Amino acid sequence: DPGKSVKALEEAAPLTYKGRWGYMIHRAQVCAITDPDAPISRHHQTLIAVHNERFQDVTASPAIIHSLAAELVDAGIARYVPGSYRDIAVAADGSPRALVFKDKTGAESLHDFFLVSPTFKLTDSPAEMSLQGQVEPLDAKAPQIARVGGNRLMRDPDKNPVNVESYSIAGKGIRRTDGSFVGTYAYDTNNRESAVQVAPGLAYRRLAIQLLAAAGRLDPVGEVETMYRDLYPAEDAYREEVESFRGDFESAMVKAALVRKAEELAGGDPEAFRSSYEIYARLADQPEILARLARVVYGNEDIRIPEFAPASRDRYFGRFVDAPDHIHEQVYMRALREARMTLGGQATLVA
Repeated sequence: DPGKSVKALEEAAPLTYKGRWGYMIHRAQVCAITDPDAPISRHHQTLIAVHNERFQDVTASPAIIHSLAAELVDAGIARYVPGSYRDIAVAADGSPRALVFKDKTGAESLHDFFLVSPTFKLTDSPAEMSLQGQVEPLDAKAPQIARVGGNRLMRDPDKNPVNVESYSIAGKGIRRTDGSFVGTYAYDTNNRESAVQVAPGLAYRRLAIQLLAAAGRLDPVGEVETMYRDLYPAEDAYREEVESFRGDFESAMVKAALVRKAEELAGGDPEAFRSSYEIYARLADQPEILARLARVVYGNEDIRIPEFAPASRDRYFGRFVDAPDHIHEQVYMRALREARMTLGGQATLVA
């Protein structure tokens, strides 16, 4: 019951989790592991691959398309052939079809046309390329790609936010020569469902800026951004809430280590994996014994079970380029109150 689980987590972590579930927490996770200042871990590419599948395959189309595609396959009208855009080519002269496609097995088939999603490169975008020298660069090797902060605001070379928001494909980050990614703050940029999730908050934020502008404030954007930071919880309250999850984190890391070892020992044999897993399951209510077992079976001294080392308050919230709706609403209401005070109660509440 995901809805029930989300509600329980929001109640347990109102400062750090409320309103941040779903796409928002996925964005923050990828943002954290691709931060230009973050070390590249051995799990970096694995996590990126998970998000590739989630956003490019699972949620790239409306759910109804998934079911219709399955019905077409069942009816014999369509068939599934895995492959790549790179393997579409113009057919040879004299071919009865215009295009030839080579799938992952090497088999070729002829086609009249392909209906595909467009693909883009950042270097083909005049707007992105024009930013060089005007923004804080994401990476020294890509000076034209801006590093963004809260509410997706770009920053100037002195790291001050400017009133330009980035919802472009730059949110997917850039790929380094070693295959890792850097600066991925919105991996779901081209995802319709996540765009719908973001839209209401943008309306509140823009109205807050307009209210302060109408009240004659010289820097309404800067003042609104300050309001967002003012809504961060106090450092001690943040630490207290995060610390309450220490046991959950340690338990998850131990179980993950044991499951990885079970997979390794099973060597692809599902029954062997089941045997190991059942042993661990019987010990699930004895965390000390489980942890001791994990240290024994994990074995490899070069691979440590991660320790509980939470991010600082500012770093944690900085990973969210979008604020949850309840924060947007609070900023809007504060801007409305301040505008009314300046304008003598003439500001109008926008429903």
